Amino acid sequence: MTLSVVLKLITWPFVLHMCYMCVSTCNLAKNKLYALECSTSLPIDKALDVIKHKLEEDSKLSDRTNLSPDDCIKLLEICLNCTYFVFNGQYYHQVHGAAMGSSVSPIVCNMYMEDFESRAISTAEHPPGWSFRYVDDTHTKLKKDHAQSFTDHLNCLDHDIKFMTEDEVDNALAFLDTNTIKKEDGSLKVNIYKKPTHGPISSFLLQSPTSTQTVCGPNFTP
Repeated sequence: MTLSVVLKLITWPFVLHMCYMCVSTCNLAKNKLYALECSTSLPIDKALDVIKHKLEEDSKLSDRTNLSPDDCIKLLEICLNCTYFVFNGQYYHQVHGAAMGSSVSPIVCNMYMEDFESRAISTAEHPPGWSFRYVDDTHTKLKKDHAQSFTDHLNCLDHDIKFMTEDEVDNALAFLDTNTIKKEDGSLKVNIYKKPTHGPISSFLLQSPTSTQTVCGPNFTP
């Protein structure tokens, strides 16, 4: 069993079912909907501490692997720190954050954010009525007077994790590919959301500069 599979079984799946869609009625008179957009640069050392604690508490770890929590952390540390890459013949080493493209990076990031969320909500003076996250975007319900203070609280917990708040517009909040609408009776309606730029997909090679094609899409064809 690979290290990625071992870790996946102690974290939540990335595809978050939008539980709030099932809410038929709720009191939103003094509440507003907010989307919290997170800008992250994963602190590797902190993430390893969080994962080690989760592994030590996992009573079924021995059923999946013969590795101890310390063994898993040593292997994970190698995966997260050996972040070398080549660009235009020059070698580089990523010195902060998890590398894009690594199979363990999204799992590690998600596990750290789970711990971050737990600490944030449990220590908040005015926690949100609900909080549903997909990767780095979070759908929340907050009292109007507490939205900014909650965002400030989030941004004080870790200097590597920063949030921006997007307010609802005309009683509707665009979140990922959904549009949550507050109805007059207090219930929610969810529609599919399409960005203003939504339209036909054009050729990558026609729209992108040569430098971008070289880095991102050497195998793309018109």
